[in-house]
Amino acid sequence: MKKFKLINMIDSSVPIDLETLFGKDSKRFYDAVKKVKDNWLHPYEDCYHCNQLSFSEFRINHFIPNNGTNLDTQYRDFLEQWNKDHPHEEEKEKKSRKQWEEQRDMQFRILFDIARKHNLYLYWHGNSIPASGNMWDIFKDDKRIARIICY
Repeated sequence: MKKFKLINMIDSSVPIDLETLFGKDSKRFYDAVKKVKDNWLHPYEDCYHCNQLSFSEFRINHFIPNNGTNLDTQYRDFLEQWNKDHPHEEEKEKKSRKQWEEQRDMQFRILFDIARKHNLYLYWHGNSIPASGNMWDIFKDDKRIARIICY
């Protein structure tokens, strides 16, 4: 994360840092926030993707116009046949996505465990406002004490 802003929501004139809130866990917290942000920006990045043709590749290389079917129908039929011919590819892709989701969930568990250890509560804006997955609010005793913004 090139930019990471931590805003003191109680008194904005007083700077606040992760060490103040999370002590020796601040590095782990920072790393987990970075991974959540990266996962939010690039879902399923580095997952296995089978080598079937994309829609645009199919249109360029295999589409036969004016044979009584449209492009969408021909592509869907092509994918169905490809999946029948390569069942192991679909399984590899599903397994890779499941591992990615488990890794993402682990990052959230790390964050919430660190917050709980320091008697804090985290709120991630990515659930309620999908365009704001780079923002977190930190609460203590039902008061918002800080906001993290990742750039």
